[in-house]
Amino acid sequence: MESLIHGVAASRTVLLVAHRLSAARSADWVVVMSGGRILEQGPPSELARAPGAYAALLQAEQS
Repeated sequence: MESLIHGVAASRTVLLVAHRLSAARSADWVVVMSGGRILEQGPPSELARAPGAYAALLQAEQS
């Protein structure tokens, strides 16, 4: 599925709503939301290093 998205999204802006972290890891920009509010946003690599919701989700996935 990801390869299909990358092929279609080449040189285009794509808004992808996902519940799977694997989709978020390959994104240029991630917006983490809860209860209709933005908790944090930024490149996934930066969000993974910072304390916050995205990093907590990554840790929970690895456990």
